[in-house]
Amino acid sequence: MPRFGGEYVRRLALVKHGVWLKNGPVLDIDQVVEHAVVAEESGWDGVFVSDSIWEGWSDPWTVLANIAARTERIILGTWITPVPAKLPWELAHTLASLDQLSNGRVLLGTGLGLKPYYETFEGEYDPRALG
Repeated sequence: MPRFGGEYVRRLALVKHGVWLKNGPVLDIDQVVEHAVVAEESGWDGVFVSDSIWEGWSDPWTVLANIAARTERIILGTWITPVPAKLPWELAHTLASLDQLSNGRVLLGTGLGLKPYYETFEGEYDPRALG
């Protein structure tokens, strides 16, 4: 289960230099995983994959699980997960599973997301209410 106490803060402090592995419709997962492996071998502290609900984007947690299987030290996370656009229990379960798979290397980057995320599903974009 993701830890939000001292251990989580310690992980965050470990990331001095991170690599953003941009997600999108043309994402080559094998290439992204190789970039993460090289980043770890080169001394980078973290790799972060974009999270979006747009059509054609890969699930960042699946990509990060693949990276976790090929790396040992590097911190794994998302480049801003739009939490209000997710089911909280599903996100928590996914994070906990990846945290176990990676031996405690998960770091969650969060935000509200973009207005079009909510319009796609006929939701209302009200940052104050969503926050």
